[in-house]
Amino acid sequence: MASFSLRIFLNPDLIDTTERTETLVEKISVEKIGLEKKLAEKAKATYLDVCPRVMPVEDVIALVKSEAKKNRRTEKAESLGLRHSTETRSETTEISMILTRIGWRLFWVDQSGFNEFGLDFHSGPMVARRKSVGKFQPLAKAIGGKPNENCVIDATCGFGIDTLDLLQLGYKVLPIEKSLITGELFEEAVDRSQIRNENLHPLVVDDAIALLGLTATPSDAGRFFWSETYSQFSGGRPAVIYFDFLFDDLSKKGAPDKKMKLLHLLGDKIHTLESVLQNKSLLKSQPVSRLVFKIPAAEASSLRKYGRIFESKMVSFLITHP
Repeated sequence: MASFSLRIFLNPDLIDTTERTETLVEKISVEKIGLEKKLAEKAKATYLDVCPRVMPVEDVIALVKSEAKKNRRTEKAESLGLRHSTETRSETTEISMILTRIGWRLFWVDQSGFNEFGLDFHSGPMVARRKSVGKFQPLAKAIGGKPNENCVIDATCGFGIDTLDLLQLGYKVLPIEKSLITGELFEEAVDRSQIRNENLHPLVVDDAIALLGLTATPSDAGRFFWSETYSQFSGGRPAVIYFDFLFDDLSKKGAPDKKMKLLHLLGDKIHTLESVLQNKSLLKSQPVSRLVFKIPAAEASSLRKYGRIFESKMVSFLITHP
């Protein structure tokens, strides 16, 4: 079972980022206590090991690359029989994380070699994407209604690509993301790009499926919809709940890109599209108008029995009701 360990570095060139970095470390420390309890119960949990050190970005990169070279030499020696290892190789991937002038940068090594990732909504492809989003695209048709008629709950925010598309379409959007690290990447990128407005709720870090009462044995089903967090933000609008489990399917088709690999690494997949569809009737008494699922276009025909489908070349959207 793959997991990751995390090293967070303080950037000496950006003193003003220290507070944000230390806040993240504090949040992770709290989460780590909870994860250790889950491990005691033999549940899947992500292994975190945060040791903040002051180090320039270029030194962090050099450190990760040197560790990668060392690992490759060890693997080669073992394959040639020059070195014998009696220990099982760990499946833990070590991620190094540091806040720079262009946001959080993450560095890690896997079978493909050295990897670097950062999230930027301020320039490049994301700016062009936001300009191209329109009301006639499949996503807009799937959400339905006029923007002032619904509040969209993005239950699988991830890096927030669809979240920002929904925001660009004019909807009020409440993003939920289970991974603390993924959520921080999104929030920092939003803050840096200055695209937040009154229609974008601060990210909620939680397990959306449990929070919304979509588990087989809900303990507090529906409490979220009547909470102050949601009721004040939605202004009484019914909810459209949006899910994107697509990255699970894409991982089966060729080599996923760095963004997909990182989502898999940081994520903790315990829910599936099928499990949500099975439990959607639990929302019948809640102010939910529809559930929308992004699905691979190739699977549209097999999922048509669950509801209406809006199709496009690469992805499609399944629309169903509680």
